[in-house]
Amino acid sequence: MTKEIFFTLLAVLIVGALLWHFRSGFAGESPTTANIDALLRNEATRNGGQLIRLENTMWGKVDQQKYDVSYFEVNVNRRPELLAQLKKKCNGSARQVFYSSLSFKDSPERICIIKSQDPYDIIRVMGTDGTNYDINNEQIIKKLKEWDERYGIIIKGADGDWVDVQFKVMPSDMKKFAEEVYVFCPDAVEQNAGSIEALVVEMNKYHGVFLWWD
Repeated sequence: MTKEIFFTLLAVLIVGALLWHFRSGFAGESPTTANIDALLRNEATRNGGQLIRLENTMWGKVDQQKYDVSYFEVNVNRRPELLAQLKKKCNGSARQVFYSSLSFKDSPERICIIKSQDPYDIIRVMGTDGTNYDINNEQIIKKLKEWDERYGIIIKGADGDWVDVQFKVMPSDMKKFAEEVYVFCPDAVEQNAGSIEALVVEMNKYHGVFLWWD
């Protein structure tokens, strides 16, 4: 290879790299993040609202300087499908999407967005704990990380006293796992499923577990 050809190829590579940085927003956010933010704003508008800053959780004021959190409201019947779509599109990005309210009638539910790459910031922001059982926020995060290592998990939703978790791979011994859940979160059985056997059926049906410290 002659020097002329070498330097020509080098110049092409340098120009290509510069163009890539320019198109990716060298001085700002990447198109992927910008596109996700636009998508979230559009979904908020499509559902008749707008992105609103989340100022307070069940346990107090949100530290917006540390966690940039916003939400929009969506019809309770549409929330599961929409949330699944958004989580898929935001996977691997610097945005965590989850739901943070439970509707037992026809009232809307909230879909929240955190500017973070750490899914456990969902639990930190919402201050999720099991105060009635002396289980603090960090203990919940530790347990979820254990399950993530064993099965892979997706945090679908959370608030001050509950977290909704989906498994990527279901536990092989569901009865044994249900007993582990019962020790960690007694209300998953006593206030929800009613028995270990019923909890197994529920977890198999939804491919996850709903933890609730009443």
